[in-house]
Amino acid sequence: MNTAKLQAFAQQARRQLMSAVAARLDAALAPNSRARIDSAGAVAYLEGELVHERQASGGNDAEAHDALVERYAYRWFNRIIALRYMDVHGFTRIPVVSPADLVSPVALPELLAAAKRGEYDEDALAVPGGEQVREQVEALFNGAAQPTGAAQPGGSQQAVDPQGAAYGLLLQAECRYWHGVMPFMFEGASGGANESKADELLMPTDLLAEGSVLRNAVEAMTPKDCGAEVSDPEASGTVDGLAGGIGGSTRETGNVEIIGWLYQFYISERKNEVMEGFKKNHKAGKDEIPAATQLFTPDWIVRYLVQNTVGRLWTQSHPDSQLHKTWEYYIEPSAGREGSEAGAAAAADADAAADAVLTIDSPQDLTVCDPACGSGHMLTYAFDLLYQIYEECGYAPSEIPGLILEHNLFGMEIDERAASLAQFALMMKARTRSRRFFRHPVMPHVCVIAPEAFNMSEVDMLNDTYGVDFDNDVWNAYRHADVYGSLIEPPSELVRLANEQARSASAVQGSIFDDRAAKVFRQSRYLGAQYAAVVANPPYMGSKNMGAQLKAFVQDHFKDGKADLFAAFIYRLLDLTVERGDLGFMTPYVWMFISSYEQLRKHLVQQEHISSLVQLEYSGFEGATVPICTFTLVKGYVDAKSAFVRLSDFVGAKQQGPRALEIIDAHNNEHSAHPDMRRHFYEVDQREFAQIPGSPIVYWLPQSLMETFSTGKQLKDVAEPKQGLATTDNSRFFA
Repeated sequence: MNTAKLQAFAQQARRQLMSAVAARLDAALAPNSRARIDSAGAVAYLEGELVHERQASGGNDAEAHDALVERYAYRWFNRIIALRYMDVHGFTRIPVVSPADLVSPVALPELLAAAKRGEYDEDALAVPGGEQVREQVEALFNGAAQPTGAAQPGGSQQAVDPQGAAYGLLLQAECRYWHGVMPFMFEGASGGANESKADELLMPTDLLAEGSVLRNAVEAMTPKDCGAEVSDPEASGTVDGLAGGIGGSTRETGNVEIIGWLYQFYISERKNEVMEGFKKNHKAGKDEIPAATQLFTPDWIVRYLVQNTVGRLWTQSHPDSQLHKTWEYYIEPSAGREGSEAGAAAAADADAAADAVLTIDSPQDLTVCDPACGSGHMLTYAFDLLYQIYEECGYAPSEIPGLILEHNLFGMEIDERAASLAQFALMMKARTRSRRFFRHPVMPHVCVIAPEAFNMSEVDMLNDTYGVDFDNDVWNAYRHADVYGSLIEPPSELVRLANEQARSASAVQGSIFDDRAAKVFRQSRYLGAQYAAVVANPPYMGSKNMGAQLKAFVQDHFKDGKADLFAAFIYRLLDLTVERGDLGFMTPYVWMFISSYEQLRKHLVQQEHISSLVQLEYSGFEGATVPICTFTLVKGYVDAKSAFVRLSDFVGAKQQGPRALEIIDAHNNEHSAHPDMRRHFYEVDQREFAQIPGSPIVYWLPQSLMETFSTGKQLKDVAEPKQGLATTDNSRFFA
C-alpha cells in the first residue's frame, strides 16, 4: 500500500473540501442568496446548526462556522472514499465515483457516462427523492434546463456546468439509496426535507474538475490498495450478478485497512496543531482528545493481539481445533510443542492453568470488544478470525457475516467520524463474504459514546416515565462523555434499567426526549456489559497534557493509573472483561519500568496473568513518539509462565513485524527455519518480578540474577550508600 500517496491525497482532500464547503455555506447564508428563496427551510436548518455549534464553542462565531464546515467537509470525504472502495469491489451497481475501467483519473464517473447513454441505477432513482432525477438530468443534457450555482453576495449567480449539475443530482440519489443500507456513512442524505436539502446545498460543485477530490480519490485509492485486482478493462465478467458488469472484472480480496489509514491521514494536520499546542502548555479538552490520541495500529500487532486473545480463548476450549496453525503470530503454550524439551518441562504449567480456562461452548459466546475502536482495525481482523471459527464449526457461509455482527463484535468510540468508518469497514467485511448481505444487512454494534444531560425537571420526568427513583448523577452519567469516553463506568442501576428496556416489548419511545433516554440506555448496555475478549490500542496522553476536567476524573477514578490515559484504560478494561477472559493492548512500554506505574505493575503481577508480551525496539514504531509494547493478559491470576518477545536488537519499524514472526515461529516450531531467533524468546514466572524492588518487568534477566533478588540482601540493609570524594570542578583538576 502506498501510504505516502494516500497521505498526500487525504490531507489535500481536507483542504479542498473545507474550502469548497465554506464557499457553499457562505453563499447560501448570504442575505440575498437564491437559496433563501428556493430552499428557505434548508437555510433555516443550517442557521440552526450554526446556533448549536456556537453554543458548543462558548459563543465564538468563527469556531462555530469552522466546526460546521469541518463536519460537512468530512461527510463528503467519507462518502467519496466509501463509494470509491465499493466501486472497485463491484458493490455499486454502476461505479459511482469511478470510471468504467475503475482506474482512469480523467474519464467521467461511469454513473454520469451511463446516464448520458440513457442508463440509470433504477434502484437509486426509486428511493424517495429520486423520482424526478431522471427528468432533471435529461433536461440538463438536452439544454431544456439551465443550471445556476449558489447566489453570490449581491445576488449575482455563479454559472454551473450542466454536466456537473447532472452528476450532482445522480450522486445525491446514490447517497439517498446507500443511506438506507448504511445510514451512519451516508448521514443527512435521507434526513428530513430540510436536512436533505441542506446536504445538497453544501455539496462541492467541482467534483468533475481536474485535480478534484473525486478525481484524486480514483488515482490514490488504487484497486490493488483496496484489495481488489482489476483484470482486462474490456472484460464483461461480473462480481456478484448485480454489480461490476459495466467495467472490468475484479477479484475481491478486500483491504479495509485503507479506510483507517485515510482517516488517520485526514486528521493528521489537526493532530499536529494539537501537539504543537501541547508544547505551548495548552491542554486537551473534548475537541482535542480525538485528534491527540488516535493512532492507527499496525496490521501485525492487530494480528498478534487478536490471535492471542480471541484465538487463544477458542483454542483453549476446543483443543481439537487446528485453526491456530494458520495464525502466524499465535504463541503456542510450551506444553503444546510436541517433542520439545520445553514441552515436558511446561506440562505442569499447562495442568495448573487448565482450571483457569474460560469455557467457550459456541462461536456466538466469543464476544469481542474494542472500547476505543477508532476506525475498527481490531474489529475487522477479529471478524476474519471469527469467520474461520464459524466455518470450522460448519455454519453456512451466507449466515456467518450476520451472526458475527449480531453476536460477537462490539466497539465504542467518542469520535463519531471514526465510529462511522469502523461500521463501514465491518459492513465491507460482511459484504465481501456474502454477496446478498446488503439485501438484509445487520448493523454493526459500534456505539458512539456521546454526551447527554438532563435538568432536574427532566430527571423527574424520566423517573416517572420508567418507574424508578434515580438521582441526578445517575441520569447524568454521560454529561461529559465526549471527554471521558469508555472510562465511564455506568451506575449498576442504570445498566439494569437499560437491559430491561432492551428486553421490553413496551419500551417507551417516540419523542425526542425518549430518544435521548434511549441513547443513555444504549451506551449503558455497551459500557455495563462484560466481554470474553477485550482488545484495544487505548489513547495515550500524559497527565500534564490533560485538561482539568479529564485530569480530575482520572485521578478520582483511576488513582493508580493517573500518570497516563493508557494506564487508566488498562484498569477500566479489566472491568469490561469476564473472569478468565483475555485482554490485549498496544501501549507505551514505560509502564514496565518507571516508578509512576509501579502500582499498575504490582497489580498485574499479583492479581492478573501476563500471558505474552512483545517489546518493540525503542524507535520501532513510526506513528508514535514513545517506545511501544504490545501484550496480552488473562483476567485473574494463573499459575503459568509468561511468554516474552524482545525486539531490541532489530532497529526500525519495518523490522518489527517480520522479526517477531520469526521469533514466534522459532518458539512454536521445533524445525523452524530460524532456530537462532529462539534467543529472543523468554519464558518467565511473573511472580519473580515481585521479588525485585519496584517490580519491573525485566524478563530478560538470567535466572541466577533473578534468584539473587529473592535470596540476597539489598545494599540498603547493609549500609547507606553515600557519594565519595568529589572535585566539584572536574574541568579545573582534570585538565
